[in-house]
Amino acid sequence: MNAGRNSFTIKKMSMRKRGAVNESDVQLAKAAKAIIIAFNVRPMPTAKDMAEKDEIEIKQYSVIYQAIDD
Repeated sequence: MNAGRNSFTIKKMSMRKRGAVNESDVQLAKAAKAIIIAFNVRPMPTAKDMAEKDEIEIKQYSVIYQAIDD
């Protein structure tokens, strides 16, 4: 299959947990080449710094429908 300029691949990975986004979450996202989606939690400062350094996107939402609209 010839990939065009507008082609992309979607990989699905799901993990649910309680609590702030931490360094382990960032390491997992990096290994999986994924983004982190967080609801009603903030990343720990060290996790935020690690995510920025490793170019891992952390999306934060208050409610799930905001993520759907994004």
